Amino acid sequence: MLAIWHLSVILFGFIGAPWVAAIIVIVTVGAFWNAVWTLFTETRDRVKVAFTIPDFAPRTAEVDAGHYDATAPGQGDVIIVDVEPESPPTSR
Repeated sequence: MLAIWHLSVILFGFIGAPWVAAIIVIVTVGAFWNAVWTLFTETRDRVKVAFTIPDFAPRTAEVDAGHYDATAPGQGDVIIVDVEPESPPTSR
């Protein structure tokens, strides 16, 4: 739709007739509403996907002192945190 709009504006540069200006106005209104419609439909699709994502709960019951694994369904391991216990501070 935008390609037609660009071509009509270029055509107006070569032919300065009033009917070309009318075509530009019609194509401009059509391109605007096409862009608005595309915005709404793509936003609707993205919102539907965002609300259907399942909760990603960790598969391990609790976090112990040394290792934590979290996995997403069908994705395998996505987070691995290996924590070394801190050594106590030495006194001087």
